[in-house]
Amino acid sequence: MSFFQHREGELYRFRLEIGWCNLRAGGLRRLGVQKTLGKLLQPILSPQRFGEYDAVLRHLPRSGRMLDVGSPKLFDLWLASRYPVEIVATDVWPPPVAEYLPAWSMRAQRRTPPGKVRFVATDGTATCFRDGAFPSVFAISVIEHIEGDGDRRFLDEAARLLTTAGR
Repeated sequence: MSFFQHREGELYRFRLEIGWCNLRAGGLRRLGVQKTLGKLLQPILSPQRFGEYDAVLRHLPRSGRMLDVGSPKLFDLWLASRYPVEIVATDVWPPPVAEYLPAWSMRAQRRTPPGKVRFVATDGTATCFRDGAFPSVFAISVIEHIEGDGDRRFLDEAARLLTTAGR
């Protein structure tokens, strides 16, 4: 049994808390009733991904600075609410989705201490960060969605971003 199978109720409650933050922030007006209620009531993490989340928790330190490239942002919020980590959460957010970055930042501040999760729009194959900027980099269910030779470009970029002893 995986780590997340033991914590399904905890994660669902966390998802509901984030959903309520979204409602209080005007999500109902912005997204409409159906989308808002769907985001509020859907489970935080799909059971199909439990193994992936387990791998992140097994192989990355549970403290320090880390870069998330394209993973589910609710996982970042949950991780930051539970461990002493600072996460820079990135994605390629095209213009209509990029409008939600302020809302995600607000959710992070309400659920986690300030500065623990920061959202940045950048391409995971050519980020805006300096060499060796992160001791940890992870991407959950991302690489297979990058077109062409994106898997190689992503791995090259991750290697560039990692510190010498990074994971």
